[in-house]
Amino acid sequence: MATHSLFAKGAAALAAIALAVGIGGVSAAQADEAPTPQAGTITITAPVAQADDNMKPPTFTGREFTAYQLASYVSPQTNADHTAITGYGLANAAGVSDADVLSWIRAAAVTNGNVDENLKSVLSVSGGTLTFTGEAADLTPIEFVAKYFYGTGTDRYGNQMANSLQVRLFADAAATSGALKSGTQATVAATQATFTRLKEGLYLIDETDSQNDSAQTVSRAMITGTPMTVEGQTYTTVQGADSANSFTLGSIALKAEQVETAKTVAEISSANNQIAQMQSQRVFTITTNVPDYTHEYSGIADPVFTVSDKPSTGVDPFTTTGAQTAVDGLKLTATNGKGETSTLVKGTDYTVATKPDTADADYGFTITLTNPRALSGDTITTTYKATVIALTQALTNTATSNFSNDPYAAQSMGKASATANLYTTRIGLSKIAYGDANTKLDGAQFSVTGANNAAVKFSTHGKGNYYVDPNGTETAVTAGDVAIYGLGADSDGATTYTFTETKAPEGYLLGANGKHVTFTVTVDPTYSDHDVTSVAFQAGSQDHKNFLNMTTPAMWQQNQTVGASDARQASNVFVGGTVSVKNTKNASDFAKTGGEITRVLAAVAVLAGLGAVLLVGARMRRRTSAR
Repeated sequence: MATHSLFAKGAAALAAIALAVGIGGVSAAQADEAPTPQAGTITITAPVAQADDNMKPPTFTGREFTAYQLASYVSPQTNADHTAITGYGLANAAGVSDADVLSWIRAAAVTNGNVDENLKSVLSVSGGTLTFTGEAADLTPIEFVAKYFYGTGTDRYGNQMANSLQVRLFADAAATSGALKSGTQATVAATQATFTRLKEGLYLIDETDSQNDSAQTVSRAMITGTPMTVEGQTYTTVQGADSANSFTLGSIALKAEQVETAKTVAEISSANNQIAQMQSQRVFTITTNVPDYTHEYSGIADPVFTVSDKPSTGVDPFTTTGAQTAVDGLKLTATNGKGETSTLVKGTDYTVATKPDTADADYGFTITLTNPRALSGDTITTTYKATVIALTQALTNTATSNFSNDPYAAQSMGKASATANLYTTRIGLSKIAYGDANTKLDGAQFSVTGANNAAVKFSTHGKGNYYVDPNGTETAVTAGDVAIYGLGADSDGATTYTFTETKAPEGYLLGANGKHVTFTVTVDPTYSDHDVTSVAFQAGSQDHKNFLNMTTPAMWQQNQTVGASDARQASNVFVGGTVSVKNTKNASDFAKTGGEITRVLAAVAVLAGLGAVLLVGARMRRRTSAR
């Protein structure tokens, strides 16, 4: 097979340099971050988002790459001080024919039988046959690629002089042709992939595993070269006419990206994700980014990008007017890499499908972008409102972005999900006999007041469960063994509740000296980055300490603090202890309360003082009489 030394053709020397530059050399800054390439190695490094680009770099975990040699180097030359390559030629690698390369050139340069405008002076097509003309007449197919398929700028991944559409299409055609049979597998680490022991030359690198259901896009095929060895010295720099046309061999930035989906929740009038109660209203925010379908993934004819949200059945995001169901307060915005934000229009920029039936496994809604290509690289922010309608199950809300993620397989879809948790609280309340904790009592009732001494209302869902509910019809808690949900809700700080026994179990006393048994429970949430991270519970009583079982758990005697990790294990419920309230049939038991004992001691002190005064007076009278 004939070979041509491009550096020997004068102007073609720059074309030889442009070959590897345009087909994937990394910038000097990125090359500094990567390991120094060695002879026979190629390292794939993480991409670096360029200015005005919202690209999220992908990970390497789980990826597989194969390198196929396209050409070998011919007669490389160096500069005078032997620090860089200044020119070289190319010859087809074993197993790569001129016919193969011509078919890949046709895919990159000819559309509907018409040659690309920039190549008409050097390439013609007739009856499906390609002919190199003019100054390209003597070039081999691989040399034609080297001379004319090169870029003039940096691609969005940080590869220098690699923004050539022809190179991308050429690489795609080679990767999907099936002509390249034998390749070398890369060793993949968390942040890079490395090929070793390669024959020196030009390689096509193809990702050979699927990223279906992954948050990553499949990388575009990449073309780059190994370092060159000249007279025993390894060269990693190819020197162009100026520094802008110089590049590093042996390293290329991965042509892929990642979709990140995040979801947050906050109370409507506060930035914090507060404790929830029945009728709590929340604002959910979903953020995600659209891959760039305009350049590297332009081959996907009709890219798909959707955002699906699946609230738990205890959270209702819908409003209904007549027969029309809509997502409450739904709003979408798009922010580009320059930070410019625009509001998207329903019916024009996106559509919404709702499934408000709580019995439906797909309960929730799906947003579909009408033209994802027009929003390429943008960050999409979705907000909506929802109301808590049940606290009987874990309050988890999961959003999922589904997107076209493979430039070669239209049916392949990526997926990125995020979950936002709502939290509530629970304490137990039980009634036991005074002096006999094993005797459980039924029938006692407690009124509850909260902030500003406002009465707390409840709703009930099943025996023994009470839910703080502003629209509830229950104004008292009937205690045997019950659970109370939602204390401390919709608040950024501590809330103290006062429980007053208003009805005692049959045959038992309600209180003494006109005072009913009362106790307090304080619920105090802590926030970090607007998310509740812990809740402290504290119970106590001023006058009836001996009527509260404060030993189970012992933490009631101080602060019982429950962390978010424990709450998630309990279906997103911060579970406090149980307050066991005693009832007695003997009025004298009430004298043992802290307040009563204090008053008795005070009375004794007063009487003792008065007795002392009377005694002193009597002694003085006796002394006077004696005189």
